[in-house]
Amino acid sequence: VLTGGDEIPASEVEKLLDGCSAVSAAKDVAGGLSEFLVQLGKEYDINPLQLATRLRQEQGREGNPLLTGTAGSYLGGSDRDLDGYFNPFNLSASGSGEGAIYRSGAQYAKSRGWDTLEKGLRGGAERLAQDYVGKFQNTLYLQKWNVDPRSETESGSRNFWAQYMQNIG
Repeated sequence: VLTGGDEIPASEVEKLLDGCSAVSAAKDVAGGLSEFLVQLGKEYDINPLQLATRLRQEQGREGNPLLTGTAGSYLGGSDRDLDGYFNPFNLSASGSGEGAIYRSGAQYAKSRGWDTLEKGLRGGAERLAQDYVGKFQNTLYLQKWNVDPRSETESGSRNFWAQYMQNIG
């Protein structure tokens, strides 16, 4: 498994992001999105290809309001205070229905002060590195299906818990 310390050129990251909505949404990211993901990979010892893959998985071709910081406008009403918060990896975005999912994801971003796309990307990379990659969940498979018995916390095994997402089907 590659870590952030491995040399991954930005051109490889760029290939993975080709056609992904995050590329156009991140046009103002300093140095470009691919370079920024390489930088985050080095800072948090996480493979930038994994960050790009996760971003592509979460945003696809269309993107969502958590990528563009427009969840409040999407939800309307009293949720407009959620505009301007970015959660490109959709962390802690859950609930029943699109509205609830976008609301919880935007609230999570707001609670962490992710008021720029760069902050959302950095905060997301940090959380993925700390809560998953650093705990033996260093592939998308292991993040979805936490089956590595080494994945532990101070209070005991995280095995079969702390999954990035679940498929209860």
